[in-house]
Amino acid sequence: MATREADDMSSISASVAKRTKLTQVACDKCRSRKSKCDGSRPVCGKCIQFSTKCVYIAEAGETRGQSIHRANRELQEQLDSYKALFEHLRSGSTDVRVDILAQLTANEPPEEILRRFNKNYQLPVHENATARSSRQQGKHRATDAFEEGGIADGVPALAHAGQEITSTATEDLPQESQVFATSHLNPQAQAAKAELLQRFSCARVAGISDDTQRQLPTGAVHRFGNLPLSSAVQANHYPMDVQVQQMLNLQTHEYAIPSCIWSDNTPMSNLFFSFRDGARKMIANGTPAHVVIGHAPQFDVELFFRDRNDQDPPHNADSWACEVLKSVSDFDIFVLLASCALYTAYMRWNILPTAELYALMPPMIRPTRHQRCLPHAMPLDLVPHPVIREALLGQYRDWLSPGTLHSGATSVGWPYSIESAVSVDSLTGRRVLTNAFIEHATNPDNWSLDKSIRDMYPEIDEDLGFRIRH
Repeated sequence: MATREADDMSSISASVAKRTKLTQVACDKCRSRKSKCDGSRPVCGKCIQFSTKCVYIAEAGETRGQSIHRANRELQEQLDSYKALFEHLRSGSTDVRVDILAQLTANEPPEEILRRFNKNYQLPVHENATARSSRQQGKHRATDAFEEGGIADGVPALAHAGQEITSTATEDLPQESQVFATSHLNPQAQAAKAELLQRFSCARVAGISDDTQRQLPTGAVHRFGNLPLSSAVQANHYPMDVQVQQMLNLQTHEYAIPSCIWSDNTPMSNLFFSFRDGARKMIANGTPAHVVIGHAPQFDVELFFRDRNDQDPPHNADSWACEVLKSVSDFDIFVLLASCALYTAYMRWNILPTAELYALMPPMIRPTRHQRCLPHAMPLDLVPHPVIREALLGQYRDWLSPGTLHSGATSVGWPYSIESAVSVDSLTGRRVLTNAFIEHATNPDNWSLDKSIRDMYPEIDEDLGFRIRH
């Protein structure tokens, strides 16, 4: 009797133990199916039965909670690596940024990039109080300049037009960045960097070249060639990151590509930037755009013929152009009226660079490809004819100063009277340019110069599209 009871208790205990045996970690498929997993590795019994891929999120010997903590720790380490890379991209020199970007493009892991980075660049342990104070003053100066002068004051530093500009751009960077800017990679790192840059550029170009059916989107334009970047000979004097971008196809909507202008502190530059930046602030503060840019496509020239009074509307692009040009003497009046239309259209687009205003801007005053790529003084953009602007980009000379002999010999060839060029608007009672004059004056083929222009601009040739009067 006692023996039978003992056997029954033993079988019950074994049955309970068999039922309560739990698998420590189930595979993903069994968890999703909510089925019993035997925990066998590398493939559990259920996955063998259903011929499915068996995946465990936990390593052998780990609990599910431990595996989650491990995954979170790995993600945090990866996040810290990306944060460190972004910080170096934000504050590093041109050489540092190109080095990191090239390796990222080559699919190098962030941890490996940081390891190589810390090996090739020596990080400063601390900065003294004097350097920190100087850096803070530099930040305040840069902030004040941006608030007062708008975008124009910062353009030279962004343009990388020469060594002086490059040094100015790095002057206010943190001390860490200045150390990076003056550091040099060892020969092995330089070779690796050149190889990565070559792979980066060539792979991008090859991808473009292989797609024979590739078409540009509507309104987009090519701005640079697609030659691979040479690792031996620099194509121009710009920093490496600029060259990499230039060697790739820059494709964007043409109306959104600004002219690469900067202020040369001349009266014309000051007039342009102060009005443009003030107009942008007015629009940002809620002023309707038409109040600032005028009633496009109409060109109001009322203030070209008289001074402003209290009954005139607020300052806008039309009045700005008129008040600038009516002070110019010894110019043909039709050239000045034509310039009013060109200046107004150009200012409207600079204030509000939309596709509509770009389409309304006469093609002859639109920035050329060189104007969009080469840093230059702002007054150059107001030269009416693109051929002259191209000549000035190569060698900057006086053109816009009032009384300049050669520019005073400009003609638009308008054969009719002033009454045919200017009419009175029936709604506003203000003088505006007629459509016939606008069409004639904004056609570059109607512009001409006296032969004396060759003394100052010997490179100008009639074959380039500019007519010379003999």
